[in-house]
Amino acid sequence: LWLGFRWLSSVRIESETFRQTLSRNLSRRTGASVSLDRVRDGGGGSLSVGSVSLRPPQGVLAESVDIEDASASLTKASWVGSEWGVTNLLLTSARVHLNPKRPPLPADSTALLPPPPPSAAPTAGFRLGISPDPAVIVLDRGRVASLDLLWKGQGNAEEGLRGMDVSFRLGRDDGYEFGGARGTLTLTGFPEASVTAVNARLSGTTLDITGARLELPGAATVAITGKADLSPAGRVDLELSSDEMALRSLLLPVWADRIAGMVRATSARWTSSFGDGPGRSLEGEFSVRGGVLRSMEWVNRIAAALQRRELSILEFNSMRGRFRWTADGIEITDFTADRDGSLRLRGTITFAASGKVDAQLALEISELLLPPASLGGAATLPPPRDGRSVLEFTLGGTADALTDSLSAAPDRPEPSANPAAPFPDQPAVPAPAPARREAPTSPPVPATPEAIEREFRELIGK
Repeated sequence: LWLGFRWLSSVRIESETFRQTLSRNLSRRTGASVSLDRVRDGGGGSLSVGSVSLRPPQGVLAESVDIEDASASLTKASWVGSEWGVTNLLLTSARVHLNPKRPPLPADSTALLPPPPPSAAPTAGFRLGISPDPAVIVLDRGRVASLDLLWKGQGNAEEGLRGMDVSFRLGRDDGYEFGGARGTLTLTGFPEASVTAVNARLSGTTLDITGARLELPGAATVAITGKADLSPAGRVDLELSSDEMALRSLLLPVWADRIAGMVRATSARWTSSFGDGPGRSLEGEFSVRGGVLRSMEWVNRIAAALQRRELSILEFNSMRGRFRWTADGIEITDFTADRDGSLRLRGTITFAASGKVDAQLALEISELLLPPASLGGAATLPPPRDGRSVLEFTLGGTADALTDSLSAAPDRPEPSANPAAPFPDQPAVPAPAPARREAPTSPPVPATPEAIEREFRELIGK
């Protein structure tokens, strides 16, 4: 008898009527258009479907949700009553397409208010089989083995968070707590990052990120906290801090061989908006340890003007400044770099996403580094004041065709055409002037005997 009842129950669950009724119930509860594949009795008190498709209405940030292989474990009371208690929901994969440009609903709209339970559905009682139209559905916990959150970024390029393993459970005050790991974050204009961990809480459309960690190229770690309003008119505000990482891991390949060092973002803030709000930006303070500038003509010009070959690889003990990183590029302000107090570089630098560079810089040079005036130092560098010579210049162009205003200075010696030609390490010693030669004198003429006798008598007489 029991086997017959189970067989009849399975036939009923897998019927088209059960599928359509359950789809309508879920559509009414979520406000989305829900389409289910055939529902199956998974055994052990569970139901499963091969695929689920949701199309949320206007006013929801998500434009579509596609789920593969969903399985729900239910309480025993769910099979004989009108209330579903889902103890665990397992999804093999879920792909959510977000539309940040989706228009929000008017403020007085009621389209997203939760619908009241149907009056005909009892909230308690005994049934001979599970109902496809339950009056209450309570989800306790679940897991998505592979979650993709995708959206269109700048230039209509697809961005998103892919392949994250996410678990969730019902919180104490009707919100859900989330934990995730092993995802990949892709954003236009930013390096790809691995998501090692995320802990967050979702209440309504507010996502509170209590802690997340990203791993950038070079094994650097970024810690994140903040909030996100997941509505078409919402925004994202995050606080970030990073471990020390190789600067080249953040730069385009064309700059990686010209700029080096270990960088750390001591404090940074990410902001972005959905809809017509301000675009995304990442800004904050940074510091670089062991910064190096090389393989750039303006660096070689300064080394030549100071007559110090070792400065063609310009090393600084520290670099500091503020940055603002957007899809248009990177703007660096309040930039300072120090080399043991003997050289100090300061100014502003902009790296456009197109590859163009615009910089206004000033190099403070200790008078101890200035070459002697007799070797042309005074002709190529400003005279020192208060112990320093300040050389102001600009940069433009691209990394492969970088221009500078240093080449326009008057009386500036051109760099050697032979790249292997050495810079003078020390002032040249002037060649000694040729010795002045005196006119030769004629040898003395021998005296006559009479003259010798006369000189002798005069000497005796004295």
